[in-house]
Amino acid sequence: MAFVKALRSLFLGEEEDYRPITIFAITFIAYLVIILIFPSIQSKAMANLWKILYNLIPAFVLVYILMLLIDLFVEPKSLAAKFKAMRGWKLWLFSVIAGIISTGPIYMWYPLLARLKKEAELNYGYIATFLYARAVKIPLLPFLIAYFGWNYAIAITITIIILSLIEGVIIDMLMEGKNDSSNSV
Repeated sequence: MAFVKALRSLFLGEEEDYRPITIFAITFIAYLVIILIFPSIQSKAMANLWKILYNLIPAFVLVYILMLLIDLFVEPKSLAAKFKAMRGWKLWLFSVIAGIISTGPIYMWYPLLARLKKEAELNYGYIATFLYARAVKIPLLPFLIAYFGWNYAIAITITIIILSLIEGVIIDMLMEGKNDSSNSV
């Protein structure tokens, strides 16, 4: 009966959630079986694992340093003050830059963005640009470069930045009648 209960939980999501434990156990047992049956494959896999980890250690270190620097020098309240002080093309550019350097979960930024909308009289386009530009993750750029190379990393970053501006302008035009402020492009 416990087995049926675990299967129902695994596939139907009923009752207690055993899915993470079950999936981990099945994967672990599968790896053990493969290691016991094919030990040569295991040694090749471990050699490749160490090789990949060795190549990624510099990226891990760089990611840690970038995250530390962003957390030390970028404060949401200082971003709010800068948003209030800017207008025009500088605000568009600042929206992109602020979106790129913003860290943490997106839901933590919603109250600040709502306050900025009200107090700094931001248009929806600036907020949309900020949110779209968050897709560029500076701490993850070393991994992007390590896996896909410089050309791809630069191309995707520039594309996201340009599309964040285009999206912001489109949102601004679509929401023109709903904006409480008189900011213009």
